[in-house]
Amino acid sequence: MGEISVKTGNNARNGGKNSLNRLIRCVCGKKIGPDPRNFNQRVSLGRNDLLIRTFPSFRCLEQADLTIKNYSSLIGPNNSGKSTIIKAIEHFLNQTSPSLEEFREIASERVLYLGNEIEKRCFADIVIEGEFDDIQEWERRTSGVAGIIFDDKIRLKETISAVHIPESGKYSIGKKYEAYVKQEIIEGLDDSKLSDCSPEIQAIIRSMDFNGTTFKTKANISLIRDKIRNDYPQYYSLGEWEWGSANFGIDAALKQAIPTAVVIPALTSIEEALKNTQTSTFGKLLSKVIMPKVKASSHYNDVTTSFSRLVEQLKSEDSIDGLRELRAELSDRLSEIIDAKLILSLQEPEYDKIFGGLAELRLDDGKETPVNLQGHGLQRSLIFTLLELVAKYDSLFENEDGSQARSVALLYEEPELFIHPHLMRKLKAVLKNISTYAQWQVIITTHSPFLINVADDPCSLVILKKNQEHKTVLRQLSVDPFDSHEKSRLRAALDYHPTVCEAFFAKRSILVEGDTEVAMFSESSRLVNIFNIASEIHKDTTIVSCGGKWTISAIAKVMRCLQLNFKVIHDTDLKDLDPLNPQPNHPLHPFNANSKILESVEDNSLIYLVKDTMEDVLWPQGRPGHKNDKPYRAWIRLKEILDEIEEIGNYDNYQELFNIVEFAYLE
Repeated sequence: MGEISVKTGNNARNGGKNSLNRLIRCVCGKKIGPDPRNFNQRVSLGRNDLLIRTFPSFRCLEQADLTIKNYSSLIGPNNSGKSTIIKAIEHFLNQTSPSLEEFREIASERVLYLGNEIEKRCFADIVIEGEFDDIQEWERRTSGVAGIIFDDKIRLKETISAVHIPESGKYSIGKKYEAYVKQEIIEGLDDSKLSDCSPEIQAIIRSMDFNGTTFKTKANISLIRDKIRNDYPQYYSLGEWEWGSANFGIDAALKQAIPTAVVIPALTSIEEALKNTQTSTFGKLLSKVIMPKVKASSHYNDVTTSFSRLVEQLKSEDSIDGLRELRAELSDRLSEIIDAKLILSLQEPEYDKIFGGLAELRLDDGKETPVNLQGHGLQRSLIFTLLELVAKYDSLFENEDGSQARSVALLYEEPELFIHPHLMRKLKAVLKNISTYAQWQVIITTHSPFLINVADDPCSLVILKKNQEHKTVLRQLSVDPFDSHEKSRLRAALDYHPTVCEAFFAKRSILVEGDTEVAMFSESSRLVNIFNIASEIHKDTTIVSCGGKWTISAIAKVMRCLQLNFKVIHDTDLKDLDPLNPQPNHPLHPFNANSKILESVEDNSLIYLVKDTMEDVLWPQGRPGHKNDKPYRAWIRLKEILDEIEEIGNYDNYQELFNIVEFAYLE
């Protein structure tokens, strides 16, 4: 049986509405029975979490547990499962049906049709289960929601089945909804046969004017249960919690409690976003913001009032010149057949639809043009800008009818596509701002180290990769490993040098102090060749400049917890200290960072301590006195060393360099 579970944590801030935590579990396989994996024994991941678990497979995923925060980043190589997680969330929140290709074909069987054997394809069910907590007061009072609150949570399950009809060659996809509720026990009630009910229950059923035939329908059984529950409590009791579908469906009230998913695919169409529909981005902005402002305008009132007067004038005896005579002539001719007269009239239009249908966005950059004629970067920027405005106004207003506004999960695939590099930081700031709105949660897939949120919340990073068996594995922190001082240092380092986050995207990383080490490893292929190191892993290794030793410890701690493949190379930095008894006179002395790095890595075999600094390795005859252009000077010096070794085979002077390269590029 295959299973994915996803728990989307929505914001639960003061003043927030419908801020429920969301759990989705998707299962590909046999239908699961009540509480299939002992739900109560799961580790609680916090109020604003999202848990995903999957076993053999929904699309490419087989097993994955993850927690999604208010701003979450899914990262990993192409085809690692990022879009699959996004799609699982979308299917559950929007009640959409997957395509046939998203089901896993598990078998085929031969069936008889018109005397011949034909093949019937069999598919595993996809079951999407959701848990919602942080229940709001309005939900506790709402019919259709209040009745399925379990342990101060709501648990829902949607089973999606694909059925092959071999006789026609067609396929059907069906959906069934269930809630995790307490079993209703009505003593004496048999849903299938009236005569098998107890005499007391039969009397109640007949008092409701149902007979042995009419009482068996689903709707009538629901009415009978309601009647007994409310008026005859002596026959009614509650049993154990279980999954049940009796009298249950995703009705309007429950839909209001479940957030909606807004998806921006990696390759999205601006035309879809700009349509004037209830679900389109522009349509939401039009109904929530634009049309209320238009309707408050005196010109709008002039237009609607004038049209209403025109309608009344056409109906009146004093109609428009020319039309008055025409109407009289038609009435006279009609009166020869029937005693009646004709009235020429216009129907009062739905002004919102008329004005909304005429509204559009155009770009004026010296020449007014439709937006769909602009480049992809501008189109995606516009879609995002519209969403930002919708999020802003969602956080301020209820719906026009006073109902609670639905919360939203923004599922944004690769926001960095077509975006100019200098706008990347601004894009991240806007995404984070949207995630702070009480109604919104942001989940992105990305290949950009600029867009992840490690410094603020290391648990928001979800890393997906394929293992040697080509199965997707997932890594994520369950708790924040940093104290406030470490987090401040990490945030400052990443604000100054966000490319440090490349470490989380790499197949294999070497964490180094700064750009001098990066410059040295720029000749990795030549170094491996000169020192006869029989390894090709340098081709898949990223050298990550951490911007100082103290930042190495913070990055290493996250990478160790995520079980990522990395090593660390850093200076010993004895400098003027006694090598036998080093006693730094300042807590921020670089030597003190050595123990902090080891504490974070927890494995001495993954650390290489350079004796004493990288300058000593490159200039073994004496450390140079320069302080400026160190990376450039190191790059030039390395080339000189390599030329020297190639020309005269002088390896002896550079044993430390060999040791460093061997450590870096041998497992």
